[in-house]
Amino acid sequence: MQSRLMPIMRIVTIVLVIAIGIVLFLTLRHLFTNDRTPRTQLERAVYAAEDAVRATPEDAAARIKLAAAYLEAGSLVYAREQAEIAVRLAPADPATYYILGLVQARQGDNAAAIESYLRAVGMEGQMAAFYQDVWTALSVAYEREGDIEPALDAVNRALSYGPENALLVTRRAEIYEHDESWAEALYDYYLATRFVPDHAPALEGIERLSRDHPDIAAEVRARVDADFTGGMESTTTP
Repeated sequence: MQSRLMPIMRIVTIVLVIAIGIVLFLTLRHLFTNDRTPRTQLERAVYAAEDAVRATPEDAAARIKLAAAYLEAGSLVYAREQAEIAVRLAPADPATYYILGLVQARQGDNAAAIESYLRAVGMEGQMAAFYQDVWTALSVAYEREGDIEPALDAVNRALSYGPENALLVTRRAEIYEHDESWAEALYDYYLATRFVPDHAPALEGIERLSRDHPDIAAEVRARVDADFTGGMESTTTP
């Protein structure tokens, strides 16, 4: 009787060992693949945004924050998905179109980004700083498409929300330089240093254009001295 039970007991023991091994494997896999312990500040931001969406899935603002977190992390497909959901949830909120445009631009779809940005700036409900940011992004998208005039118009619209902005004046100078409008570019680089004297990109632009285009350097310098000495009433049009 005992001799007949021995093979059965061995089989049961083997099955139990295999079962314990499978359970252990699945447990370890669960622990490693579902570890939500943030390792970086960016991961903390992503996890927090995901938790907020799980708590309030119909909240467009939460979707915008999650899209922005995914965008920062480089997860463009997920960012686009969240931005499009945000637009569906709050089609009258310009912030939803802005985040969608940012994602589209990062994906290289500048034409779609321009359309989204234009929707955003055509709506009310946000502070001046928001519209300045959108017009700035719009200028970048236009320039990438090779549309210099709309790019300049967009950056000037951005400057209308705060003209003494060295970053935006430098942005306009870069557009002029891209268009090989050397005198206008050099003037704007000088103008940027009027607001921030040690602004490195502007100083580098002045040095570069003065070196590469000495024929216009003296003329622009004289114009700058005259304008700065006499006072400048407007900075949106050089």
